[in-house]
Amino acid sequence: MHILDYEVEEIEGRRKMELRYLSEKDSMEITQVFYIINCDWITQWKCFIFNKRSANEAQNSPNPKIGTLPPGPISNNDLFTTPENPQSLKPGLKKAVNYRGINE
Repeated sequence: MHILDYEVEEIEGRRKMELRYLSEKDSMEITQVFYIINCDWITQWKCFIFNKRSANEAQNSPNPKIGTLPPGPISNNDLFTTPENPQSLKPGLKKAVNYRGINE
């Protein structure tokens, strides 16, 4: 797979930008509104940001210059009993194992 130098620079720039954004927005502040995120997606996102090989083989580029690909859109469908109407979590899910809460 052929890749141009500017494309490598773009993906590296995206990694840095997303990590910088998270660092600026991350807070331990308790807020009225929070969102849950599937831990599997967070793990894949961390693999992308730190360019570490992912357990999700589809996320690993065959080109070593590219490294690990972004995880794609967040999906929490696996967390809810009825994904179309996400109001109740599946029984047995554990905070910080299956999902994490993030502030607004």
